[in-house]
Amino acid sequence: MNRKVGVYLVLVLVVVPSIVLLSGFHAAASDGPDKPILEMTPSELFQNLKLRQLAIATQHGDVEKIDVLIKQGADVNGRGKYGITPLFSAWQARNKAGYKALLDHGANPNVIGSYGHTLLNLIAGTDDPYYLKLALAHGANPNLVEPWSGDTPLFSAVTPDGKVNLPLLIKAGANLDYQEPITKETAVLQAADLNQFDAVYVLLQAGASCKLKAVHGYTLREATNHSLKWTNRDNKLYRWAERVLQFLNKHGC
Repeated sequence: MNRKVGVYLVLVLVVVPSIVLLSGFHAAASDGPDKPILEMTPSELFQNLKLRQLAIATQHGDVEKIDVLIKQGADVNGRGKYGITPLFSAWQARNKAGYKALLDHGANPNVIGSYGHTLLNLIAGTDDPYYLKLALAHGANPNLVEPWSGDTPLFSAVTPDGKVNLPLLIKAGANLDYQEPITKETAVLQAADLNQFDAVYVLLQAGASCKLKAVHGYTLREATNHSLKWTNRDNKLYRWAERVLQFLNKHGC
């Protein structure tokens, strides 16, 4: 089992609504938070009063209050615990009005938390493309590398929930052949690890290489053949794996 599969199995065991929801927000160090940051309230995350009020206003979509607080000196990119900014609180509550208001006021979608996690990777791994689309329109970097994982947003977007975000990242110029520094895995190989062969096919069609290998030497063809061997023929994933194999044959991979 390679490193990436191991990480995802751990995350599944803690039962999160999306495979990547907690990945960037679990501390890599032993002195990390006692509870998942996604479960923390603005009162727990922000000691500064104005920041706390701003985070609460964003979670309620109170655009007028957001405007007033920022005029009164609330820093739209101010940091709370673990490097969290109010933009996280808006996304945490899935409040589109509050989220947009912060971005319009200059909130940085590329912020990196104190444990090397990024909000952008979380956003790219969830099933409503609104948040990533708006972040990209406000300067989000489709190739931002998350220090703790070595991943770019594309790696989050090949998960079951994140696949709706693939077209956005491709259009924004995501590096389809970026390889993680340690494992040398690409988003295509990660998608194959996760049996998300519809995502594999989308990336291949967009120009991703079918020949790059991770350090374990496992090729995309081998991953595809393995899936075809062990997946039920009636499974949708089986049909996507067949299409990937046809692509590989056609393009000499």
